[in-house]
Amino acid sequence: MSEAQHGVAALILAAADAIGSAPLHNTSDAKCIKSVSGREQRRRAHMKRKYANRNARLKADPASALRKRLRKLATDLIQGKQMTSPMFLQRTSFQTEDSFREHMKEEAEKLGCCRADYGDYLCISHRVPPGEYDFNDPLDVKHCWSTANVHALRPDESCSKQGKLIFSWIREVDPSFWPSSWQGKTPQRVVMWQ
Repeated sequence: MSEAQHGVAALILAAADAIGSAPLHNTSDAKCIKSVSGREQRRRAHMKRKYANRNARLKADPASALRKRLRKLATDLIQGKQMTSPMFLQRTSFQTEDSFREHMKEEAEKLGCCRADYGDYLCISHRVPPGEYDFNDPLDVKHCWSTANVHALRPDESCSKQGKLIFSWIREVDPSFWPSSWQGKTPQRVVMWQ
């Protein structure tokens, strides 16, 4: 066998090893591949348990499921993945899907962005966090998803806010749109930030 033929044969064997059609020459390679697949199996099992637990929590708590569903619908409406949503209109204070899109467009422009920036540079936020509202009460849900409370925010700011009650933002929301549990008064845990 010539040197060129030997090189071609080596390449064919290497390619066959890479796609798994030929036996491995080194037992340490087999252990490495086995441990990677075992790691992948553990990762998949973990993700399966994680989503099973999350789905069980959502089934047990319809209010939490509604909160997540409304956020998903709002994102889809903004990004154009969904043009209409009777459920969104029924449960929020917005009269039409276009009025919601227009509101979010105005909010994005305040930050110097456009609607196309949602996801990468902007996200939907609430001045009074959704966790303060009772999602078992339809009026509280409408107050949470009102033009007074919903606004655009940069993702890094949204992460740092993370459910905090910020006094300057709460002041921007008319008290008639505050959670009914507050009874028209700001709670003691309000943060003086921004």
